[in-house]
Amino acid sequence: MKIINNFPAFTKFNIEEVISRSLKVIPDEHFKDIESITLINRFSGELHKNSNGRYSKKKKLNPAKIEIAVGEVLNYEDNWLFEFIFSWNKLLLSQELFFQLGHHYAYLINVSSKKETKEIASQYRGAMSGKASPFIAKIARSPLTRWYLKATEG
Repeated sequence: MKIINNFPAFTKFNIEEVISRSLKVIPDEHFKDIESITLINRFSGELHKNSNGRYSKKKKLNPAKIEIAVGEVLNYEDNWLFEFIFSWNKLLLSQELFFQLGHHYAYLINVSSKKETKEIASQYRGAMSGKASPFIAKIARSPLTRWYLKATEG
């Protein structure tokens, strides 16, 4: 999977490495038609202004793409308390990746309802988190993490 790092800021950990490690638990067939995962700072424009990520499904000759707004996920202005906790930031980044891949998975299995797609994406995030690390899965199921992810879901 091609990872394009356009995130302009310094992080205390290698964001590409976090994405690469997270991708190892994803079954190969779930990558069908995805061209790349692009890491950016934030989305411009009103439509996705405060979104953490965006999945663009395959359209005719254009392959599917995932964009993750790392600046929004890590949200350094609002997340100062957790900035020093590397594991928390890695968790948030991998959770957003799994959520966007869940949108792609919903597309692959022909789900058309937006509400059902979000539900599948949330379930996919949980399932892949459990595969990535049982410890992280426990953190991901904690009330604090569930509240935070629900509050920041795009």
